[in-house]
Amino acid sequence: AELVTFHPDGSPRRIFPLNGKLSGHWGWRDEAALAPELEVATPAGTVRAKFISVQFFPSSALKSLTLWPEQTIELATPLGSITARIGAAFYETGELRSLEPDQPLSVDTPIGRLTAFDNDPEGITGDVNSLAFHPDGTLAGLRTVSERITVAHRGETRLFAPRCTVNLCDEDADESLALRVAFAEKQVRLGYGAPHAPLESFPLTECSFEVAKAAPDPKTLFFPCA
Repeated sequence: AELVTFHPDGSPRRIFPLNGKLSGHWGWRDEAALAPELEVATPAGTVRAKFISVQFFPSSALKSLTLWPEQTIELATPLGSITARIGAAFYETGELRSLEPDQPLSVDTPIGRLTAFDNDPEGITGDVNSLAFHPDGTLAGLRTVSERITVAHRGETRLFAPRCTVNLCDEDADESLALRVAFAEKQVRLGYGAPHAPLESFPLTECSFEVAKAAPDPKTLFFPCA
């Protein structure tokens, strides 16, 4: 059975095609096997997959899609056709807001080529994703575990790079924490953490930026307790 939540005006907010349950003996793969495969018309093309949820604006315009794990969809983007995992989000006017690339993707940016990929995306919903666009199709931001960025400003330099942290499920294993990069109003913003965590801003016209390969190579997440 599906579950539907509503906006205050009574219009559908979010549709969950499968209203199920998880327990100690019932995992997400068991649940996913029961989920129906649906065809959804999006502003970036019609897609077919198993969706955890589909979200709408009060105007009934599509707001976001959330995929079951191991599901992917092909979307038309300002960078061409891209395979997305986890989900995608849209502006109310129909432009693509963000998506989660299924594989590392080399992208031209105002400071050089960067590899868009987050090895530990949020994964809970497709509302916020690591490769983002402004409504006019220009690049709004990305996450990378592949490059480091050196910023020079008034004789001082700052280094931003993917960080290495201890795996929460195995203290003997390391994992990479993606570097967040955002572009807006002739500013480059750099930092780490959750999608809405504050970033440090650097003016494009006053700073120089050097992009180089991150070292060591980024770690792919593996959760032995999963």
